[in-house]
Amino acid sequence: MTLPFNDRYVTYDPLVPTTTFDVDFPIFSTADLEVLIDGVATLDFTVTASFVQGKSVDAQVILTEAVTGVTLEIFGNRDPRRDEDVSAGGADFIDKTEADLEAIVATTQEVLRDARRALLLPVGETGAIATGIPVGRTLIKTESGFGAGPDATDILNATPAAAAAAASALAAETSASEAEASAIAAEASATAAQATAQVVADAVPRFLGERYVTANETYMPAAEVTMFDVEMVGAGSGGSGCPTSAAGARSAAGAPGGAGAYGRRRITNVEASYDIVIGAAGTGGAVNAEGTSGTATTFTGAVLGTLSCGGGVSSDAILPSTTGDARLLSSPGGVATGPFDLSLPGAMDGVLLIIGGLLFGICKGGDTPLGAGGVNSSAVALQRDAEGFGAGGYGGISENASTSRRPGGDGRPGLIILREYGTG
Repeated sequence: MTLPFNDRYVTYDPLVPTTTFDVDFPIFSTADLEVLIDGVATLDFTVTASFVQGKSVDAQVILTEAVTGVTLEIFGNRDPRRDEDVSAGGADFIDKTEADLEAIVATTQEVLRDARRALLLPVGETGAIATGIPVGRTLIKTESGFGAGPDATDILNATPAAAAAAASALAAETSASEAEASAIAAEASATAAQATAQVVADAVPRFLGERYVTANETYMPAAEVTMFDVEMVGAGSGGSGCPTSAAGARSAAGAPGGAGAYGRRRITNVEASYDIVIGAAGTGGAVNAEGTSGTATTFTGAVLGTLSCGGGVSSDAILPSTTGDARLLSSPGGVATGPFDLSLPGAMDGVLLIIGGLLFGICKGGDTPLGAGGVNSSAVALQRDAEGFGAGGYGGISENASTSRRPGGDGRPGLIILREYGTG
């Protein structure tokens, strides 16, 4: 009879307690089977089979105890042998010869199955695997076959492997045979070290660059960007212009502008694109007029949501005075909203010192971590516009009746700084 190809191997993963497992290939003796449970050989089983002309096609493995949640492997492992003699011309000559031929084919199938899992030299080469290779050592191809290679732990750790290679090179000076083996180990270790170093270099994000975004845009991170930092500030408001002094007053001032809010966030879940809106600076108010508020700077992603640094808010607060005192005249700063790692509200400044109705202090806009508020003082020479990003403009001043009233100063626009990191 014909005997189709079969690797004489079957596995089971029982989900309920099971003791009986079918053998899906023919056997010629109940002693021709081996059983593994989770890779460990077991003898706690029996084999039932009905044999016809020396062959069984309905064999079953029956375990002593039921198993579940494991991997059970059954495979043929028939030693090459002949169980019965055949007499030429006997009545059962054909049947026994047929059974012997099928047993030979089955044994050959098992040999082919195991040979395909073996470590092979190229066709045409001869050699063998060396004996006595210590546990944990790798195999390496030599002129005589396969021998002991570097320790697997050394290959995984580049620095120890390099040290082992250096030690092997020193030992090579004292023994020609040891030198050959050490050179082979050193070459393998150096290759492993280089590969490990490259893997480490590729895995650690490196700084790719920094961008200052000063206008609205759609930000699309490059493919090599694996994370980036967002640092942002809202726009500052303009300061209000100096009002007309109250009757009898000799000094007056308008409120300085509040600063925009500040925030930072590290993005590790990089999306394809983000919408950026840069806050517009508030303008200073004319004499007797309030300045305008700064607008928010926003950074929006579909998954991230919106990071918003609000702009500084203008105020129409004024300070006419006829008595000597110190006062705080200011406008509200912006407010940060959204999932920031760190955020700060916009600052409010503007301390004024008035003595006997004369103004001797300063009227200062709010500062940000990225900008300085404008300064207006009783001395015109000390007047300074707001600088950087997100700062508030100064408030207008008239320190006595003989000095012209001054307008408020402009605030500063918002900003987003992107610092990109990646493994490219």
